[in-house]
Amino acid sequence: MQKVNVITHKSSVYHIWGCPYLKHADKNHLQILSDYAVKSGQYRPCKYCGYSKNLPFKAQADKLSRYCEENNYQYQLEKDNLLIQTDISFWKVLYLPYRGKFILLHGNHRPNSSEIHPYSDHMYHRQKDVPMKETLGEYLTYIRRHDQAKKDFHNKLDNLAGRTQITNKKHRKGVTKRVMNLFDMLEKNDPSLKQYSFA
Repeated sequence: MQKVNVITHKSSVYHIWGCPYLKHADKNHLQILSDYAVKSGQYRPCKYCGYSKNLPFKAQADKLSRYCEENNYQYQLEKDNLLIQTDISFWKVLYLPYRGKFILLHGNHRPNSSEIHPYSDHMYHRQKDVPMKETLGEYLTYIRRHDQAKKDFHNKLDNLAGRTQITNKKHRKGVTKRVMNLFDMLEKNDPSLKQYSFA
C-alpha cells in the first residue's frame, strides 16, 4: 500500500496523509511530496506521524483501546491493518492513505481460539453495507451491533428449533390418536375388521 507524503505551503516538514496536524491546514495549500523529494534531505518528517506505520490507528488509539476493553474484544495492529476479534467473529480494518479513509472487512470464519492470527486477505470479504469512513468509531459500533444481531438471530433459531421439536411431538401424538379413533369407529361398525388390528 503506497504511503502519501504531504507538505503544507512553505513548510519543510512533511506529513503522512491522515496526520491529525493536516486537519487544520488549508486544503488549497497542501502539496503531495514525491519519494525522491523526501529522500533528498530537504524535508524532515513530522514528529507525530513521520515514524509511525500505524498513524491512522495511533491517532485514535485511546478510543480503540477503551472500546475493545469495554466489549472484551482483542485487537492487533499490523502495518496499515487493524485486526479485531470478538467472541464470534474476525474483522479487519484497512487504511487507504490515498483516500484518507478506512474500509471494513469481515472474516469468513468464526474464532476458535483466544488468539488473533494474521489471516491473509483472501479469508476476508469486504463488508459492502458499510461505506468508507474517516474514523474508526462508526466501525466499532457497527461491529458490536452486527455481532449482537447475529447472536439474537441464532438464539431465535435455537428457540424455534426447540419449539418445533415440541410441536412435532405433539402433532405426531395427535395424528396417532386420530388414527386410533378412526380404527375404533370402523371396528364398531364392522367387527370383522378386528382381525386386521395390530393391538
